[in-house]
Amino acid sequence: MAYFPSVVYSLEETETINEHISDLNDYVSETAANWIIKGGVDEEWDKYVAQLEAMGVKDVVGAWQSAYDRYAKEVGSK
Repeated sequence: MAYFPSVVYSLEETETINEHISDLNDYVSETAANWIIKGGVDEEWDKYVAQLEAMGVKDVVGAWQSAYDRYAKEVGSK
């Protein structure tokens, strides 16, 4: 069973995640389904990554990382 830490997001992190995550999830799901049905992942990979970046994936990952870093610092100090 996987364990995921119980991190707490700041208001800014929550807003960043909420602003982007739905569109990112939709794009990932739709693209993966298309690749399963039609193929083309090798030819489309760079475009896919560029689109994720344009949609704010780095901002979301940054918010997740900041929350995790605070969590890790707190757990490490106990």
